[in-house]
Amino acid sequence: MIAASTFLSRMNEGRTTWLTQIELLEACKEFLVLNGYSIEFDKTFGEGSPRFESPLVGFRDIAGSSELLATYIHPQIEKYEIGLFGSVESALFSVLDNADDAAVMLVTDSLSYFAVENVMGAGLYLLFLNNRSAHALFDDFRGLTAPIPIEA
Repeated sequence: MIAASTFLSRMNEGRTTWLTQIELLEACKEFLVLNGYSIEFDKTFGEGSPRFESPLVGFRDIAGSSELLATYIHPQIEKYEIGLFGSVESALFSVLDNADDAAVMLVTDSLSYFAVENVMGAGLYLLFLNNRSAHALFDDFRGLTAPIPIEA
């Protein structure tokens, strides 16, 4: 077993290049389609202020219940990028106030994740992608701190 924080930080070890927003968008689109979501581009949530335009939205129906994931894409999160999480929180509430059974998913290729705990408590999902064709989706902050089984 390995702690999720250690596993994710190791995914970034030795990286000298980071994914662009376009690459993250394409990888996220692939992730959503592979997981049974229909997709829509450039969907706006809210009128006036605050308003949020998600570059990619995934939606699906499961057993009569609908689910919507609006994406917020941000490559390479810096260690103390607190302003980003204020923007993410604003986007989250714009989506939650304007859509039923919805969540916002922060899509990134790096992880300085301790600042994300409060926003995840409000309903933020986190999709971590890297340039090694790996991904990890978290819908609960406890998942970031729980051990991950590793196959030898």
